[in-house]
Amino acid sequence: MAIGDLYLYFCTVYSSRTQSASHFAAQALARISRTNQFILQSLRDTLRWGSLVGSLFITCILVFGLVGFAHATPKCSAIAEGSAAYTRASELVSQLSEFRTWSSSHSFPVAFGAPTDEEVWVKGKCYWSVSVFADRPERLELWHIFYVRLSSKDVLIQDSEGDPISLKKWRMQNKVEGVKP
Repeated sequence: MAIGDLYLYFCTVYSSRTQSASHFAAQALARISRTNQFILQSLRDTLRWGSLVGSLFITCILVFGLVGFAHATPKCSAIAEGSAAYTRASELVSQLSEFRTWSSSHSFPVAFGAPTDEEVWVKGKCYWSVSVFADRPERLELWHIFYVRLSSKDVLIQDSEGDPISLKKWRMQNKVEGVKP
């Protein structure tokens, strides 16, 4: 098994939804030790050499292992429907002054998109997507999609191009453009 295969194995196992990081590490090391006797024997032989070549070999293995582990990103896979965390994220959105202004500017009920919202990976972190709609008689009209990170209470908003931007930047854009939030 080549180093590239080990890297793919690390990514595949780590991205599994049901394994914790410590369980992953133990399982990955056990599998490597079972299936890669040649690499382990080479490592033992290299350690016996005690030379510069041996040190370089060990360094390469460690670097590739750490790079593979660092690039293995956890998936954000929770669904919104029935989730207490999603409820807290939507409450955080409903506390925004722009939300209150928008919801009082029309007579339609406000609806959150729980059936379609989920936990998503944005800018290297897990966020809850919170879609906000005006519940018109003929259709749901999307107002905005927010991305909420509960641990830091960070709020991002999907711009017109579909990219998440900071709340501060969104507020500046709406102020400059003169568009009502």
